[in-house]
Amino acid sequence: MRIMLVAPYFPPEVTGSSNFVSDLAIGLSEMGHAVCVVTATESRSHELFEVISLKARRIKPGKIAFNYSIPTILTLSNKRALEDLFETFQPDIVSSHGQIFDITLLANHLARKRNIPTVMTVHSAIWHDKPILNAILTAGDTLLARLFLKRICNGWIGVDDRTLTHTKKRYSKKVTAIPICIRKGVFAGGDAQLARDKYGINGSPIIASIGHVVPVRNRMALIEAMPRLVEHFPELEIVVVGRVADESFINRAEELGVTRHLRVIGAIPHSDIAHVLAASDLEVHDLQGYGLGIGSLEPIDAGVPIVAHVRDNNLPGVNLREICPDGFLQQNDAKSLSTAIVRAIDDFEFRERLLRDQKRLLEDVYYSEGVCLKYVQEFEKYVKN
Repeated sequence: MRIMLVAPYFPPEVTGSSNFVSDLAIGLSEMGHAVCVVTATESRSHELFEVISLKARRIKPGKIAFNYSIPTILTLSNKRALEDLFETFQPDIVSSHGQIFDITLLANHLARKRNIPTVMTVHSAIWHDKPILNAILTAGDTLLARLFLKRICNGWIGVDDRTLTHTKKRYSKKVTAIPICIRKGVFAGGDAQLARDKYGINGSPIIASIGHVVPVRNRMALIEAMPRLVEHFPELEIVVVGRVADESFINRAEELGVTRHLRVIGAIPHSDIAHVLAASDLEVHDLQGYGLGIGSLEPIDAGVPIVAHVRDNNLPGVNLREICPDGFLQQNDAKSLSTAIVRAIDDFEFRERLLRDQKRLLEDVYYSEGVCLKYVQEFEKYVKN
C-alpha cells in the first residue's frame, strides 16, 4: 500500500503523538509499504520514507490548550503543495492523527475529493479541567464534528478506552481500538553518567517521571507520597522530564517541604530520555487512571519498571492487572503509592518479576510490530472497499 500519514507534530517535536507517528511510519515502511509523512513541524528527512514539512505558524491559545503551541497551515500555498503531493505520491489511504488540527482536516478533505479513504486516529479526548473552558471546547468540538469531521473521515481509531468513548460520543459509533506503540530496543543502552553530568541528576534512588505535565498527568499524587518516600530514602530524587504546563505539583512540593528532592529538567531531546532512564531506578507518572502513555512504555523498554494507577479496562480485550498483577495500583493515595514504590526499589526479586511482567505487556500489546499489523489490517478494509 501507499500510505500517507498526516500529523501536526513529528520529531524532533517532542510529544507522545509525534513519537508514535514516527514509530508507525518506520514500522509500516519496514513491512514494505510506501510511506509519506506530512507534518506541520520542521522535521528531519528519513532514510525509509519521505517527510514533507508544510510551512506553519504557531498560535498560543494559552490555558485553553494547556499552553501548547498549535501549528496552523491554512494557506493557499500549502493547499497547492498538498494537492501536488496527492498527484505525485498517489496514496491508497490517508491516516490522520489529531482530529482538531487544520493539517489533518485539509488532508482528509482533499483525499475525499479524490475518493481516497481516510482513517482518523484520536490520540486525545477534547477536554479541559476548567468547567468554562471545557464547555467552550465541547461546543467547538461538537460543531466541528457535525459540520466537517463526519463527512471527511471513513474510519476512526481510538488508542484507549477514553478516546474510544469520546469518539463514539462525538464522531462515529464505528471506531476500532488500536493502542499506541514503541519500537523494541530503542531505549536500551542509555548512558547514566551522561544524564548525571548534563542534567545534574545525583540522588539515590532516582525516580524518573517522564512526560509533559498537564492536568491529566499532573504529578500531584507522586508529590503527596514524597514525605513518606523521603523518610525511607533520605537522598531520594524525583526527576520530572517534560514541558510543564501545570505547576501545581511544584507549589505542593514547596508546601510539603520536599522541593530539595524534586528536579524539574523540562523538555529534553527525545534521544536523551534513554540516558535519564539509565540513571533511574523506577519511573512513575501515570497515576490518574487515564491509561498508559508512551512515557510509561519507554522506561519498560529501557529495563526500568514503572508504578502506575490505571483502569483494568483501559484497552478493550486487555486486562492490565492480569498480565501484570503487581505493577498497577487499584488506588493512588499517598500510602498505597509510597508502599508500592518502596517495594519496587527495595525488593530485588519483586522488582525483577515486575519488570518481566511489564515487558510481557509490551510484547503482547504495545510493540510496533503488532500495532503496525493492526493498522495495515484496518487500512485494507477501506482500501478494498
